[in-house]
Amino acid sequence: MAKSRKRSAIAAFAAGLRLARVRAGYKTARSLAIRLGIQENRYTRFERGAAEPDFSLIAQICDVLEVTPNELFGIGAAAAGFAERGQPSLAPQVEPRDVPRAVREPGASPSAHAAWRLASDIERARRKLAGGGAADEGLAAVRETTTLYEELMAAPYAAIGRIAADPVLAAASRKSSIALRKQIDQFVAAVSREAVSHE
Repeated sequence: MAKSRKRSAIAAFAAGLRLARVRAGYKTARSLAIRLGIQENRYTRFERGAAEPDFSLIAQICDVLEVTPNELFGIGAAAAGFAERGQPSLAPQVEPRDVPRAVREPGASPSAHAAWRLASDIERARRKLAGGGAADEGLAAVRETTTLYEELMAAPYAAIGRIAADPVLAAASRKSSIALRKQIDQFVAAVSREAVSHE
């Protein structure tokens, strides 16, 4: 069952990746591979579902294509389009009104991108501090990052308060703490700019 679910997740990612690439204007896999700084053969294996990119490359792909991980994995409103007939969806089905606006819409807002970068860095720091290694760089890491991302988008300031109180992150080095603080400041600035522009 777990292998079947993993194959379904990889297939959904492959289809979502190709769709996002085309929507972003990259006509060929080669053009996106060059933009990502990786070999074309490596990239095309992702689109065929023959390989999985590591966590940091997924974050880079999201930044370059200006999509969320949910869009790449077909999670949420788009999940039905990637699920095989008769197979359960990769994620719990949610009503569009329950999903933050920035997650639903292609070409998400600057705060959505800042939230994803912040969530990625925080989850990476948590895994490092907890002694996690390369094995933690798979889909579980993406799920954890996506959960934190959704919290940041739904209630930004409450989520930042929970991050600041996280005992695992309290053990971070001064340098890491300063870097995370800069990410938080960038996210808060993006949220504030969007709030002002919507007034």
